[in-house]
Amino acid sequence: MLSNWLSPISSEQCNNYFTDQYSCQGNFPDLTAAKIVVFSRDHKFSSVVRSTLDKLHNHFDTTIVDIGNLTSSNASTIYQVISELQDGFILPVLIGVDLDCFKEFCQAMHLEQRLNNCAFISNGISLSPEMYNVENIGYQRHVIPKFQFQEVIASNNPGLSLGALRGNQRIIEPILRECNYLHFDLAAIRKSDCPNVNNALPTGLHSEEACQIMRYVGEGLRLKLITLDTSGLDENSNIEGLMVAELLWYLHEGVELRPKDHPAFSDDFKEYIIELNEVDHSLIFTQSNKSGKWWLKLENESNRYVSCAYEEYQQTIENEIPDRLLKLL
Repeated sequence: MLSNWLSPISSEQCNNYFTDQYSCQGNFPDLTAAKIVVFSRDHKFSSVVRSTLDKLHNHFDTTIVDIGNLTSSNASTIYQVISELQDGFILPVLIGVDLDCFKEFCQAMHLEQRLNNCAFISNGISLSPEMYNVENIGYQRHVIPKFQFQEVIASNNPGLSLGALRGNQRIIEPILRECNYLHFDLAAIRKSDCPNVNNALPTGLHSEEACQIMRYVGEGLRLKLITLDTSGLDENSNIEGLMVAELLWYLHEGVELRPKDHPAFSDDFKEYIIELNEVDHSLIFTQSNKSGKWWLKLENESNRYVSCAYEEYQQTIENEIPDRLLKLL
């Protein structure tokens, strides 16, 4: 039972944003219709997030439930809660996961074959993309060693540095579309927008960019888990509490607007076949008739689809295959 690992929130933290809340011992919410579940490992800071959410307006039909606070910070216990929610096809959103706990989750999910594609939003790089098929997004080259930067660039999942993200914002949506697990470190947001985050830098994501990222992630049909690193924040971190509340709002909007257009689940699409001299087989691009989004079909044993942007399709037909796609062929 999930209630064995969770404690209810106090009456002061109850708010009108959530469809239901775990607010009374022995009265755990019915999660039958739940699509998103929010809970916390970091009790002090989460109280700020909950009080701030009460000031935001819920525009959506998608059921979102607050199931309270974890009674144990042990990673293996937390993973049991996450696994049970995932087995019920519910998206868990966990506030208060630090880097060490994040790595333990990756290891556990990898061993159980639940982790296919992970996105790590951070100003640094802490996981090898070769180990977990991780997309590092928002990293800043001046705070990571040169050898580590070179390893990431040479990998099949080079991700996006902050500069690359700013230079080509259209590519962020396809990268996030296939994400199973998103870990968002608030330190990726610039210091002026999150002044109480210890490892934040003067340079970083703008708060608007962070919200857009969460909406893109929410739209993904393969999303199974979101964790937020709020290390060092407490009940006095009001600006950061508002930031996280807004991130949750845009995630909620993304889930609400999911188009169910992936070619693995829909046959409402067009295919474009391209023949190129430097590739020994045809390239098949797929465009959804419903959403207009694009994928590249990989002609291999798994017959896998890789999300891409229209600009990447255009580059390919001009005989300039983008490096991101070329590494997958």
